Amino acid sequence: MLSRILARILATRIRNWAEVIGALDDNQNGFRSGRSTADNAQIFTRMHEDIAEYLETKRASGDCNIEDTETAILLDLRKAYPRVCKPILWGILQAYKMPQETIEKLKDLHEHTAYKVQGKEKSSETWLPERGLREGCPTSPILFNIYHQASIRKAEETRETEAASRGLSCGVEWTYLPGHSLPPQRINQYNSEMRTVKWTSSLFADDTTILGNGRELTRSLTTTKENMKKFEELTNDEKQEEMALGTSVGGKTRILGSWMDRRYDTQQRIQRAAKAWNAIRKRFHRCRLKKTTQAKVVEACVESVLLFHANTRPFLLGEIKKMQQFIDKTYRNIWSNKRMEPLREMESLGVNMQDIRNELGVVSLRTKIEKSHLKRIGHVLRMEDDRQIKQAVLGWYRGLERIPKRKKRKNNTISYWKRLIREAGMEPQDIERHVLDRKHWRNVVHQRTVHLQEWERVQGKKAKTDSNNSLIERSQERYHVKTNPREVGDGFKCEYELCGKVCKSKGGLTIHQKRMHRVFKEPVKFRCHKCDKEFRQEATLANHEKVCQGETEIDASRVKCQQCGSTIVKSNLARHRKTCKEQHHNPPEMEENKRRARKYRRKTAECDKCGRTLSATNMARHKRTCGEA
Repeated sequence: MLSRILARILATRIRNWAEVIGALDDNQNGFRSGRSTADNAQIFTRMHEDIAEYLETKRASGDCNIEDTETAILLDLRKAYPRVCKPILWGILQAYKMPQETIEKLKDLHEHTAYKVQGKEKSSETWLPERGLREGCPTSPILFNIYHQASIRKAEETRETEAASRGLSCGVEWTYLPGHSLPPQRINQYNSEMRTVKWTSSLFADDTTILGNGRELTRSLTTTKENMKKFEELTNDEKQEEMALGTSVGGKTRILGSWMDRRYDTQQRIQRAAKAWNAIRKRFHRCRLKKTTQAKVVEACVESVLLFHANTRPFLLGEIKKMQQFIDKTYRNIWSNKRMEPLREMESLGVNMQDIRNELGVVSLRTKIEKSHLKRIGHVLRMEDDRQIKQAVLGWYRGLERIPKRKKRKNNTISYWKRLIREAGMEPQDIERHVLDRKHWRNVVHQRTVHLQEWERVQGKKAKTDSNNSLIERSQERYHVKTNPREVGDGFKCEYELCGKVCKSKGGLTIHQKRMHRVFKEPVKFRCHKCDKEFRQEATLANHEKVCQGETEIDASRVKCQQCGSTIVKSNLARHRKTCKEQHHNPPEMEENKRRARKYRRKTAECDKCGRTLSATNMARHKRTCGEA
């Protein structure tokens, strides 16, 4: 008992210590506060959505190479906890400067625990295991996370070095906009506020997934496994899976209980829920539970399977309808008196399916899915900008910047969230004001859920309604009618406290809130590794690196300025000359143009009628209107 108390205290302290010193990277979501398997599932869902759109556009243009497809390889560790090398683990903790007293207490827990096997006749002799962490110890999960993270870090360093030597880049590039608001679906032009990250792996405890380009990943897989062997971590090649992101075949790969392909995921949800229903259906015949209690059992055992990770992917109404039809069969089976078919019994009594839900006290799947997504919106938007899940949801695949957006096919997570926000009576560009206050957002979600439940209740034929309930609508979206934007009340009003500014468009409202109400974030700067020169845009840095220090030949479309020696594009030469101030002089032709401009802009002409002094260019226009007022 005392060892368990000590282990719990040490586990809590080690978790806090590991978060402070950065022993765990952001890609590890296992056994950490505020993280779950839903984070990993939503990351892969977003990658699958954007890469599928990218590949679809490339196939339409005939420029699609299968070898360059972004790929994820799912590794299965063989006996993850029992194979931990304890001397290497203690060395890692010492390298992270953990107090020696704490390490000695951990050694007492994991090296001095004896085991024995109890058989039918007698028990075996006790022994001390040479490797592995203590079974069932509260400190084992966090210690394994630190151990496995060190192994993955070393493998990624070797992988990046070898990829750079071959002229390849490892990982999946992702672009995002920092902040606590929902960005546009995609921005076609890179700006100084955007940031680009590379994801090379995704972890949940021992579930390891390596990400990268197909051509680079096949060569780096062997290197990664060899580095993991140095930490005595072995992988099970038979259970290893390869997932081509964005493809229909890759969408059928299961990742932490979820499938990426929507149709296949919906089918699997219904099949698994059917197995759960068949398991409890037989027991209902031999029990005397009330119908409402049986409905609660179905919610806990069957609906939970249908709605597993439902907040990590968008749902179409057709997909929700299929799942609702299945779960309605179970509720009709519970509600009926078993003397006739449930549908005939409903027809004879003059009730519909909503009346049955009202009687059993259950809510539709659509309402539950919407509620879970609204909670997820607040949870993700409140995160820090360096969280991988926030970057995945609010960003997009790096190759989509210059690809035109698809029309009438907005089925990704961001567009789905925006639709839910509008139906809840809010605007996507104003969502930051609501989600940052956790209690306020919880009340918003509760009010929306109550509204949906009341709307569903009045859809029943036997439901009691009054004049107010009969006029209720499901969507609470506010429509803006702009007859004259200059009039107060029309247009789009800023809802921040003590503001009330009315903007003509949603874009203007977004810019106003961004400048006046949101916390200013310093724009990212891109630094050249050769000359340490900083740029505000990544594209400018790429152009600079091509000719930096004369290591590459100057492109034919680029010319050199005679005054300052800068190499620029021909189309920008005229604009550059206007601002070139090297040696504080300009070309002769530019000086002549400026002299002429000063001459004509000078107020040298005087009007005979009114006596005003104007420039020569404005005097002709002035004479036509002088004296008319």
